[in-house]
Amino acid sequence: MARKKDRVVNEIDMDEAVVSVGGSKSEFLNVKDDIDYDIRFLPPVGNKPDGTPLKTPWLEHATHGKFVAGKWSGFTVEGSDRKRQLHCLEVHGTGYCPACALKEYSEEEGEDVSWLEPRTKFLMNCVVDDELRVFDAPPSVVAALQDYIKNKKYGVKLFDPAVGRNFTMTRIKKPNGFREYKLVPDPESSRVIFDDWKDRVPELSGFVQLFSEQEMVDILVQNLTGILPVEEAFNKKASKPAPAKGKKTTSAKGKKTSPRKR
Repeated sequence: MARKKDRVVNEIDMDEAVVSVGGSKSEFLNVKDDIDYDIRFLPPVGNKPDGTPLKTPWLEHATHGKFVAGKWSGFTVEGSDRKRQLHCLEVHGTGYCPACALKEYSEEEGEDVSWLEPRTKFLMNCVVDDELRVFDAPPSVVAALQDYIKNKKYGVKLFDPAVGRNFTMTRIKKPNGFREYKLVPDPESSRVIFDDWKDRVPELSGFVQLFSEQEMVDILVQNLTGILPVEEAFNKKASKPAPAKGKKTTSAKGKKTSPRKR
């Protein structure tokens, strides 16, 4: 039997359990440390947010999270029972993002707000321990999969529903606070256990939801007043509670989906 090849990657400590991009808890894979997951990454289905076909197994997106008192969390949004990440409007929307503007203003005032930088992650449909799940994967996991794709032994057939391969995925917490992902492909190819998986998985672009500029300002004021100079940055208070559900993105075709660099 062929020996499995290990691929070890690192990812910063961020708890997926408390940060949501929408959907239900049962839809998403909540990765725990030191557990071996039998995971099969599925081929692309549907379109990107701009309406063009999704051609990779992952959908790149960028969100702002909240880091207070040494812990990651999302933003409290009126009417939602889960804390929310905020999709970056500069990356996905019209070009002006209140969260990016707040970060810039706060830095000019001497605040350390590197945590407010939009973070890139990758939504993926997968089968995990015989259940369909959405995995909001860190960049390091996608980098590992890209390395396997470049390997002639595996190639893009890794994602083929008939002759692809499952992986054993393990996340390990390191003493320095980083997470280390280990991805080990099965030595033999296999078929996806669900023949109707394509009809059952969600379209990933549905999880890329945008608040309006004013809605995002309101959320930031409600969540970060007393932590950052929010009202000074926007020169206004929250006008009203922001709704729980943002608008689906309608970003222009060809919009770059990566955090802006300064």
